[in-house]
Amino acid sequence: MESQLKSRLVILLLISLSFFISSCDENNPNEKYFEEIKAYRHDVKEFFRNSEDSPVVDMTDKVIPHYFEPKVEYKVEAYLEEFSEKDTLEMLTTQSDVRKMIRFGDLKFKVNDEKFSLTAYVNIEHPDSFFIPFHDETNGVSTYEAGRYLDIEKSKATKYILDFNLAYNPYCYYNAKYSCPIVPTDNYLKTKIEAGEKSYNDSH
Repeated sequence: MESQLKSRLVILLLISLSFFISSCDENNPNEKYFEEIKAYRHDVKEFFRNSEDSPVVDMTDKVIPHYFEPKVEYKVEAYLEEFSEKDTLEMLTTQSDVRKMIRFGDLKFKVNDEKFSLTAYVNIEHPDSFFIPFHDETNGVSTYEAGRYLDIEKSKATKYILDFNLAYNPYCYYNAKYSCPIVPTDNYLKTKIEAGEKSYNDSH
């Protein structure tokens, strides 16, 4: 259920960003970008509040996502170094089951002039997108202690956009009944990614 929902939200986002690319004001592109992020987050919050597929639909206290203010410095170019041998692994989850994932390649990028990389995975059940779970040094302070996720559309390109303003909490953060992939140890960023979804305890 979770993966299907996230796929729909990713599609919504791609449509939104396509509109942004085609119609933004060249004199002030950041303002248009911020508007698109705001609209996307509004749609996510409405989903949490009102959809029958919401992860909090069966909960009395319906916790709604909270976010850092969007920052353009966390929308970065990333270059994919595809692995010559793509291992298939069983990624453990919070419910002790597994998800079959393909280790596809490393995404190389910079944040605040520092070099980093994240392994891009492909979920066997959703082969058209990259699944990028990650830890960073905000975990357990201003973000979910177990880490966050990113999804990007898979293509034949070697250059991608990693937009950490779109980083989201797994559903198990909101409701323990969900089974969420555990972030692999090689996807730990030794920096603070103060972008995307926050933890509820740091909602202000």
